[in-house]
Amino acid sequence: MKLSLGHVSPTEYDLRTELLAPMDLGIEIIEQVPAVDAILIPVGGGSLLCGIAIAVKHLKPDTEIYGIETDKTCSMVESLRKNERIVLDIETTIADALAVNMVGVNTFHNIKGLIVVKEDWVARAVMHIVEDERFVVEGAGAVTVAAIMAGLFPNLKGKK
Repeated sequence: MKLSLGHVSPTEYDLRTELLAPMDLGIEIIEQVPAVDAILIPVGGGSLLCGIAIAVKHLKPDTEIYGIETDKTCSMVESLRKNERIVLDIETTIADALAVNMVGVNTFHNIKGLIVVKEDWVARAVMHIVEDERFVVEGAGAVTVAAIMAGLFPNLKGKK
């Protein structure tokens, strides 16, 4: 995905130190699931998405990387729509950890697509994870499950 950035000021999400742990996660994903076809990653400030994408694209370039935002935390989607990074007024959201008003500059590279999932699907996903998987998660930890439950990735059916 391309964004005409011109002169931009980096955010804390663009610092190399913020990308190191997510890069390690990307390496671990490839080690754990070498045949992975696609990875779905929640987008807040963007350092998680960026760090994982850097590592995964280096190790397995054909892997598709998708970012996921909620309909109340979509600063990246709005930035792409306007072709510039924007500051978004954040609403109250179930995915509190994704409530960032401006995504980092490095977030726009190495991704296949960006999906917006509705908050009601996130609530359903949280309940599914609590009831069926016996884990307690904040909404941000459930957005990828929500996107799958909502059927937002039909192109990934049958893929790892």
